[in-house]
Amino acid sequence: MPAVDLDLANFASEWHAQTLKGHLQAYVRREGSDGSLARVVKTTATYLRKGLVSHGTLRCLVAEVETESVDDFRSWRDYQQRRDRFCSMMTGLSDLLKQ
Repeated sequence: MPAVDLDLANFASEWHAQTLKGHLQAYVRREGSDGSLARVVKTTATYLRKGLVSHGTLRCLVAEVETESVDDFRSWRDYQQRRDRFCSMMTGLSDLLKQ
């Protein structure tokens, strides 16, 4: 049986980062409401406060979400709505990103 090296600490941080990225993408891809935006901001603040993701990781996730969930859909009919939801999400996360 091959040896498997499980770096659980690295796995956990990667898992939390991917989970948070999924929350951010879901807000941008679907019709976000004020309630879902508040939930995304609260979840992000909790992840940062508990140290589950770093501010640097959050900045990278936001850049990935913009590329994968907004920029890659320029030719789609709902591109402007995605762009607007991304901008409203960035407004909501702006205080968290400043830290």
